[in-house]
Amino acid sequence: MFSIFEIVKEKIVRWCLRARTVSALELFNGSNPQEVEIDDSNGVLKFISSGTTDLLVQTPTGWSSIKRTLKTVPYRVYRLGLEDGKFLECADEHLVIDENDAEIMVKNAKPGQLIKTKSGSSKVISVDISDRHENMFDLELDDENHVFYTNGILSHNTQCAAGFLLWYAMFKRDQTILIASKGQAHAIEIMDRIRFAYEECPDWLKAGCTMYNRHSIAFDNGSRIISQATTEKTGRGYSISLLYLDELAFTRPNVQQALWASIFPTLSTGGACIITSTPNGDTDLFANLWRGSVSGTNEFKPFVALWNEHPERDESWKQMMIGSLGPLLFRQECECVTGDTLINIKGGRKRVKISELYEFGVQVKGETQLIPNSRNLLVFTPLGYKHFSGVSRVWHDRTITVRFSNGLQLTGSFKHRVQRNLYKFSMLSELKVGDSAIGVNGAALKVSHIRVNDFGEYLYDLMDVDGGHIYYTNGILSHNCEFLSSDPLLISSIKLNTLRSLSHINEDGMFKFWAEINPSMSYLVGCDVASGTGSDFSTIEVIEFPSLRQVAELRSNQISIPQLYGRLKWIVNYLARPAQSNKAPEVYWSWENNGIGHAIGALYANDENPPLGELVSTDPKNAGVNTNGKTKILACLQLKSLVEKTRNNLQISSEMLLHELKNYVATGGSYAAKSGATDDLVSGVLVCLQILKYLANFDENAHKMVYSYDDDSAGVNLDGDGNLLNPDDDEPIPFLCM
Repeated sequence: MFSIFEIVKEKIVRWCLRARTVSALELFNGSNPQEVEIDDSNGVLKFISSGTTDLLVQTPTGWSSIKRTLKTVPYRVYRLGLEDGKFLECADEHLVIDENDAEIMVKNAKPGQLIKTKSGSSKVISVDISDRHENMFDLELDDENHVFYTNGILSHNTQCAAGFLLWYAMFKRDQTILIASKGQAHAIEIMDRIRFAYEECPDWLKAGCTMYNRHSIAFDNGSRIISQATTEKTGRGYSISLLYLDELAFTRPNVQQALWASIFPTLSTGGACIITSTPNGDTDLFANLWRGSVSGTNEFKPFVALWNEHPERDESWKQMMIGSLGPLLFRQECECVTGDTLINIKGGRKRVKISELYEFGVQVKGETQLIPNSRNLLVFTPLGYKHFSGVSRVWHDRTITVRFSNGLQLTGSFKHRVQRNLYKFSMLSELKVGDSAIGVNGAALKVSHIRVNDFGEYLYDLMDVDGGHIYYTNGILSHNCEFLSSDPLLISSIKLNTLRSLSHINEDGMFKFWAEINPSMSYLVGCDVASGTGSDFSTIEVIEFPSLRQVAELRSNQISIPQLYGRLKWIVNYLARPAQSNKAPEVYWSWENNGIGHAIGALYANDENPPLGELVSTDPKNAGVNTNGKTKILACLQLKSLVEKTRNNLQISSEMLLHELKNYVATGGSYAAKSGATDDLVSGVLVCLQILKYLANFDENAHKMVYSYDDDSAGVNLDGDGNLLNPDDDEPIPFLCM
């Protein structure tokens, strides 16, 4: 039974509110909205305006205060229809509640499902998808359940937890935690999550508060949490114990650098830092810090949060996310072309529109946005015909058309990427008249005209194309669903995306081994020397010959030069020892003798029991190999040739070596690691290639590797008329054009 007080309270509330019904638009417009930029959990802009109101909203437990009203970017309109006549127009991922209190995205609602409403549960009779795109409206409630009625249907507004920062403040004394995000609204959003987590804690667990507002929380243990927008002056004046930088990659580069320059001295004296972000290019501060964490050149520890680490997310969830695209991009980049774009297919008709592949797979009514490649069709790429996982479709309100001087044209999203040259991909929106892109015959296609289209249309993409995520669209080389470096890499990004590292089979003597020693093979051992003081890495690479397989590797920034020489001697003797057949592999070894490398030469000269095998030297006066501008360029070109070959190529086993190659770029007339990355393993391989050049003087296999350059890596075969040839049956494939 209700008490007299509760009855009177309810009457007063109803009188004040007049129990009136208003539209979401009316409510928002009356809340004094202000422009904001708040992203979703994937870093994609979601909310563009926010307001406050003193009105209450009806929930299953009564009337709840509205903390703020929110307006979204335009979303495609979905219409949920129920058996009792109630309906709801909303975004595809709007959450409603079923009879078991489970959250259901509207796009996943099925006819017959029971959905909770103001008057009880009601069956879903339809989920219709319109062609309209409209701004949506949401409410953030001061309510622990975060559910309210919309058109009489129970809806949910989402909250996320920030438990670690709260724990850090409540259980550590005299700490100052600074939260910085790309905008003030976003920083407040993070603080709201922390406040919610605090309010959900039981009383016995909560630390006492001495300050509690939208921008800061202070506890009676002397710790406090402060939120600010990320600017050049963020954090100044504070002695920071823990800095949390959210979506750093989406802060302007100049702000990133200025912030880091001002705040890093504080952190270096004992403060800690957490940075979370999705990538936004590969040249900013976040990218440099990430590369440094992977390479071990800074104090950050790299962590990757993968979609499948969530206990409720499986392969079907993955396919759903890939299919949904739109504001929830499953990958960093997933961009598309118009449906009339032509591609070459093996396993069906040779020349088809990309939309035909999609429409062929639509078997059910509704907005199916990913069609699997169930027929195992193959698409033509620079590396021949390759498999793809499926065809996606997504609506874009604006597109861009690029026409080339030979008459070819391509229409796609602003971020759709085409290949500019051997090293670089560019978005369509980045192209200018006079720029060039690569066509199927390898010729440079000049841009002659660019047009922006303000009408919306469906765009399509092939998903997960093998061999580097590239395929030809209207005769122009395009890229699907993978981030690419914008810098000129030594090794083609196309090839790099096809390489996979291996798990090592054992570790011994500080070395990782990927294969057993074969007495019928020879071995090349190259050493790059560092000081061992924690900066650059000393490395030793072992390449099997003539298979050109990487079989062992050492990498350390703590090993001293005498210790390094000892490890070099150990691996050479280990490789050169006779096998059970009494046959010993031939071992050729050396080190880079530039600068600090002379110290290895001195140790070798004074070694009364030098390593076995054959020492290779490029200078009779100085042991080891010398690397100057000319020899390095030649060795780099040799490395490029041996890696990019499709047959008899250099086989990379090491994950870290592959990581270095993905960040090994042209700079100052030569090649080196980009900022934040390392190239010491690459240097070890370059020493091995100088040894290979020495072997070419008397070994036929080595001579072919060094001086013969096959063109099988091109992957494009042409007939006498310049038409593409099927690599399998030599059937001509017509040049594609619109």
